[in-house]
Amino acid sequence: VEPRTATGFAVPFYKQFYYLAKRRHTDNVRNPAVFWVRLAMFFMLCLMIGSIYWDIGNDQKDIQDRISVLFFTAAFLVFMSIAVVPAFIEDRAVFVRERRNGYYSVAA
Repeated sequence: VEPRTATGFAVPFYKQFYYLAKRRHTDNVRNPAVFWVRLAMFFMLCLMIGSIYWDIGNDQKDIQDRISVLFFTAAFLVFMSIAVVPAFIEDRAVFVRERRNGYYSVAA
């Protein structure tokens, strides 16, 4: 049994973070479709937000168009976050078990 650190965990924060990042990387390697879909969605979001400021006009119609695109972007982000719920439900059981056993802190 390893001695506990000052934080009450067997390993320091940087090791906790390393092992969790390694686990997430392994999940991405095992399921690359999810990774590439997310990457494509973020790329499209970047293009969409960047296009708001392309050839900016100063009249009222241009301002209303930008407000509409900003609203659409906010709605897109909300719907994108809802898509994460199934993955969160799957990872929750592992998190609760490992947190209860003192493997890592919530901050890691």
